[in-house]
Amino acid sequence: MKNIVAQDGLRARDSGPWGQTKLAFLDHFCPSAIQATAAKHHRFYIDLFAGPGVNVIRDSGGTEYQGSPLRVLEYAGRQRQDLSFTDAVFINQRRSDHEALKTRVDRACASGHSLIPLSRIDIRNENANDALPHVLA
Repeated sequence: MKNIVAQDGLRARDSGPWGQTKLAFLDHFCPSAIQATAAKHHRFYIDLFAGPGVNVIRDSGGTEYQGSPLRVLEYAGRQRQDLSFTDAVFINQRRSDHEALKTRVDRACASGHSLIPLSRIDIRNENANDALPHVLA
């Protein structure tokens, strides 16, 4: 596996150009889902294959974009900006992805780029199949 490094010096995911299109679904859907669940006390986002948090489009000369974990940290409701996901669980089996994502999430929270408090973000270095029963419990 090729080691891709993002501009921040951390590992990045090698991605095709379709990756941004796929994540546009989250950009559109998540704020509506957050808004629709305004009456709920908890709104969880679970990503079983979270990756390192940054993607680089192959054969693009280094074009980068945020992966789903970093995007989710900043999503707010459509009409109410005070609503967000209350909790997030990010799972990676690959240790290098886990470490890069943890660093990026820590940085995002420290710099105010997360609506989810760091204490409510669970970043797991596990096989998704093994982690999921514990996460759902």
